[in-house]
Amino acid sequence: MGRTASESFSEGAMRCLHEQVAAYPNWGVVWYEYDWFAAYNVKAVKTVAWDNFIPHYKADCDFYHRIRLAGYNTLDCVCGKIFDMSEVVALPDDYQEAMHMLSNMPAASGDTRNAWRDQALDRSELEGRKMANDLSGAYYEAKWGTGACDLPAGTQPWPQPSPPPPQEPDNNAASVHMSDNDAAAAQMSGVS
Repeated sequence: MGRTASESFSEGAMRCLHEQVAAYPNWGVVWYEYDWFAAYNVKAVKTVAWDNFIPHYKADCDFYHRIRLAGYNTLDCVCGKIFDMSEVVALPDDYQEAMHMLSNMPAASGDTRNAWRDQALDRSELEGRKMANDLSGAYYEAKWGTGACDLPAGTQPWPQPSPPPPQEPDNNAASVHMSDNDAAAAQMSGVS
């Protein structure tokens, strides 16, 4: 679903949202360029909720998978170009020049994407952020059995470990069984 030539970005976004909601009443989230810009169904968010133990990147992987497990739809709308930049970019006034410039810039990713934010942190804060990211990743992996974001449909959280193999009976162990009369006699003589 694209934007028409006469629509602004916001008009195209709203039209697409209305079309998706009408077609999929059980919608959970509508993405515009994944979740750089998104619309969330409040009922779905109240039902599923974000996992507070995954505060960083994998939080969206976890939430969107659980939205689908709960029976909600995750939908896409295309209503314009959205660019994820690692810094402020001075754009030319001409639209075509600006689109050409942005389209040819490398996408922000990895260490450069949030460099602007990390510059304001001191060493201990950066170490704390790394620790939180590492722990969040370990929690996510324990919860889903993988660190991958694209979880196969139907994957359930907290995979159960395989049951232990059945134990072979120990034929060398002595088995003692006392009748009720033997037990009473042993108790009276102080043997238990």
